[in-house]
Amino acid sequence: MQTSKIMRFLTAILPLVMVAGLTQAEPEELTAARQGIELPANLAEKIPFPADVTVGGQREVVGTFYINFQFSLAWPEAVAFFADALPAAGWEVTSETLPEQATGPRSATWLASGHDAELSVNLQTSGDVQGSHSVGVLQVRPARR
Repeated sequence: MQTSKIMRFLTAILPLVMVAGLTQAEPEELTAARQGIELPANLAEKIPFPADVTVGGQREVVGTFYINFQFSLAWPEAVAFFADALPAAGWEVTSETLPEQATGPRSATWLASGHDAELSVNLQTSGDVQGSHSVGVLQVRPARR
């Protein structure tokens, strides 16, 4: 008797669980493409990029794409984002330069390769530990074929 009650319960609730699972929103991917950045070979979908940025300009010079941006993310979070997200997205970080000081003018830079491209990310800020007037430059050079 107990087994049939459990089976009826599962039979009644399973469709509801499945519908709830289908209607849940996927987590927003934090990529350059989500920020409106356009790059060849869908590279913008493969470059991690935080949500709290304002893209200020994009240009291409001799096959290298330059994207200027401002970020409102606190400095420690911005540095942690790129340090963690680049390798997690399949980029091989070949160089990482992090500031020794926690306040004042400082910058962080990553050079990476992967996805048939090379990229660099440079962040700059000033002020207290959280940073202020924070800006960055993303440079992407797709593989030449």
